Amino acid sequence: MKASPLDWPRWSRGTLSERAQRMGTMASGGVRFVRGLALSAWLAGCAGGPTAAAGRMLPESGAELLRAAPAAYSPAAAEPEADALGAAFEGAIRARGPVDLQREATLDCVAAAAAEVYIEAFKAPVRSLRRWIAWRCGWAGVDVRVRVLASRGRVRDERLEGRLPGAAPGLVRDAGPHAYGIARRERGQWTMVAVAVSRRYLEMSPVAKVYPPGATLSLSIRPVRAFTEPALYVDMGGGRTAVQGPQPGPAGTISLQHTLPSAPGRYFVELNAIEPSDQAVDPLHPWHKSVLLFPVYVGVPEPSAPDGFITDPAPNPDRPAMWADRLVAAYNAERARLGLPPLALDPGATALAQKRSEEAARSPRELPPDPAVVDYVHSLGPGRAEFWQSSSESEFLSEYIAERLLSPVIRHRFLAPGASLVGFGVTRRPDVEGDKSPSYSVQECVIARDR
Repeated sequence: MKASPLDWPRWSRGTLSERAQRMGTMASGGVRFVRGLALSAWLAGCAGGPTAAAGRMLPESGAELLRAAPAAYSPAAAEPEADALGAAFEGAIRARGPVDLQREATLDCVAAAAAEVYIEAFKAPVRSLRRWIAWRCGWAGVDVRVRVLASRGRVRDERLEGRLPGAAPGLVRDAGPHAYGIARRERGQWTMVAVAVSRRYLEMSPVAKVYPPGATLSLSIRPVRAFTEPALYVDMGGGRTAVQGPQPGPAGTISLQHTLPSAPGRYFVELNAIEPSDQAVDPLHPWHKSVLLFPVYVGVPEPSAPDGFITDPAPNPDRPAMWADRLVAAYNAERARLGLPPLALDPGATALAQKRSEEAARSPRELPPDPAVVDYVHSLGPGRAEFWQSSSESEFLSEYIAERLLSPVIRHRFLAPGASLVGFGVTRRPDVEGDKSPSYSVQECVIARDR
């Protein structure tokens, strides 16, 4: 029997001592927790089992937890409860200034699953796995950030509560509305506390995950951040995307309806809008941002395991400079399917993207759109031109490409009939102490010109 949303906060209370006894306790002879985990990973390798990058596999304990997840995207406020960890986190956030912070049961679920990943790998789930976990838990928002803390000893709860204020600044980065979830997990003598936070752009009525072929997808949302120019992008299969604007409804709501494809499969839905200028890094140059991104399943069930590009990404090219050629090849393969001419890698746009990726790799904060791209597009000559900049990060090129191909907004841009040029830059970010998985700052620009 599946748990209702109001049952989920119980996942963050109590312990998993019985489950720990079933699964066995971790090696604890080392000075640090990571040593016990490293020993477990080494033993698994000696046994000839498959290996995977840390933070990319969902352990059976996490899969078991997600079996109770709902059949709809349905954010729900967590039950009011005397939760010392939640109170400590909220207190740390509010001590920095007023903020609209709301606890969500769906994000309690994300935090709990993230803790299970951390228990097995001593690393929180990577971004792509966080996103997949969020969808399974019923969270359709974007930009889910996670922090996991671990401690052992007699005063471990007090120690973890004392460390929560240090995690707060990196999770809540502006004063706009946010949602969060928190979960506590135990394994042997160790206790883990995980916090999951996401910007809260809107409130949404429940949306089913699974539909019969040709059914109507209906969205009813109320913005809680003042974004503008919202547009819905829907994957229609065969490389095509459909775009439509919302219809105004009562009490500040907006609604959208769309007929889903008749062919069985997974289809993505994405709501894109211009971010509020007062919350943008550069109020004069705000980003277009995704405020919703989630899959729906037509005639097929929701999968219980993450995609292969998450769990088993292909090795990166020897040189980051080779990333651009492979990205353009992937984009052009999709364009060829639709009978569109290929994109060309533009040297000028690539030089700007590379410079921006180097700046972004060094910056601890998000950068605004690069105004130099505007000047460059104008320098290409007369005629109408459109261009789209994007900024991201990834550990693996194959993962980056797969995520780009799944996004209806990105597909709409690089599959635009007039799109002809692309610029691409990639720079390795400075290594983080204790994290052996390098990440890369990726900047991209697609230019469409009248022919």
